[in-house]
Amino acid sequence: MTSESLEIVPFAEATRLNVVDSHVYAANLVEVPNGGYVASCILRAASEYLAARGQPDVISAHFEYVNRTEVGPAYLIIQDIKLGRASTSRPPVDLAKMVKGEDAHWAPRPKSPSPRTNSYARAQLNVEIFSPRKGQPRRGVEESWIRLTSGEGFTNASLGFVADVFPTSWKLGGQRRVKKELKDGDNDWIFVRTSAKRVQNGRFDLDVVIMDKHGDIVALSTHVCLILSSARNLGARSTTKGNL
Repeated sequence: MTSESLEIVPFAEATRLNVVDSHVYAANLVEVPNGGYVASCILRAASEYLAARGQPDVISAHFEYVNRTEVGPAYLIIQDIKLGRASTSRPPVDLAKMVKGEDAHWAPRPKSPSPRTNSYARAQLNVEIFSPRKGQPRRGVEESWIRLTSGEGFTNASLGFVADVFPTSWKLGGQRRVKKELKDGDNDWIFVRTSAKRVQNGRFDLDVVIMDKHGDIVALSTHVCLILSSARNLGARSTTKGNL
């Protein structure tokens, strides 16, 4: 068969799925089903399955190919690991009302009344943070809308500050991946979702997803953190000189 005789199959048709039951989808893999094509079929199944729960967009995915795929029918079986409130979409927001504290779903986070706390968490005074009125989605996950108190817009240079603005722990280090350029003039609001993984011996990993007000992912960040008492920052500085 020559390349001229090959029939072009539209991508939407090549990844089309049929619902077998609530957790099973059927696909028909066309010629030369490479890994990326198979991944697209899996992502489409996940999107269709979670669409009814209000979250059709896949934010993170991991694939392992234990064997090669073949042309023909394939069944995609979905197993629920953990759903609950974590799989629902975030509450809707009216940014114009939220800045006035009048949004029905988001409320301004109270700032600490302690001058001593504000002295070491000075960064908190430079931002206005808004949290869900009905509470966070689940334990270990925190969602927030933030804006700069000065009224400035966010830029790519400010993403390091955004990823580290929440003083939940002592951060030992981290890495950031910028996914989108923030252009001046249209970035007065940023949405941040932090997710803490398993805490063990006072240490945990913190994943941070940063989005613009249109819902596009701007940056992803991962931190290695320690849980320490605030006395570390509130206590007087030592004046003892160390020995070399």
